Amino acid sequence: MSAWTTTDQRRKFYEIHQNDATYEEIADRLCVSKWCVRYWCRRQRDGKGCETRCHRERPGLLSGFDPKVCYCVLRLRLEHPRWGPNRILAKLKKRLSLRGLELPGEASIGRYLHQWSRFRRKPKKKPVRQQSQQPTAVHQRWQVDFKVGIRLKSGLRDWSDVIGLSTITP
Repeated sequence: MSAWTTTDQRRKFYEIHQNDATYEEIADRLCVSKWCVRYWCRRQRDGKGCETRCHRERPGLLSGFDPKVCYCVLRLRLEHPRWGPNRILAKLKKRLSLRGLELPGEASIGRYLHQWSRFRRKPKKKPVRQQSQQPTAVHQRWQVDFKVGIRLKSGLRDWSDVIGLSTITP
């Protein structure tokens, strides 16, 4: 079965149906579904023709708008790199060449511009935190020394080793 039928095929459905053929017979002969044949025969019977009613919009962002609008959005952004979608939309509304044309919203302008990496925000670089040095003296990192018992470079474990409390037993 084919995905789409042509206008000529649809006319042929109706002509064959006029010659007392059933929908199933037409469908089997032309390798389409009987529901397709039925749909197009009834449309032609009712005088609505055999042209397809569905049409696809052009793909792409802002494709439903006049090409002048897309051109002006890009031109404004190139001339003023720091302008955002809200400022661009405000300037589009003031342009005489775009009077009477439908204009996109701020979000649509933002999505349109975002498709080019040139117009995307640069991610902020996070400052690199330097690893603190290993403690070399007692109380240099006292919060951690007391709780964790980090060994110092001199071999002592924590402040209790320094004052000799670890050797005193109650």
